[in-house]
Amino acid sequence: MLTRTDIRIELSEVERCVLEHRARAHCVAHRDVVRATVILLLAEGLTVSAVGREVRMQRRIVRKWAERF
Repeated sequence: MLTRTDIRIELSEVERCVLEHRARAHCVAHRDVVRATVILLLAEGLTVSAVGREVRMQRRIVRKWAERF
């Protein structure tokens, strides 16, 4: 059974565009690419656990970056 997270991220077009650009960038620090990917995946509705598996990051770190965003 999937458990839904209480984290809800809604992105504006500008935010989504900036994050997608950052997630694909080759000249940006790897941590920034991963953080952008985390926010984009959460905005698509994936659970914290699913995002953690996708980016190989602990759930608590995914949650931390979601809350900071």
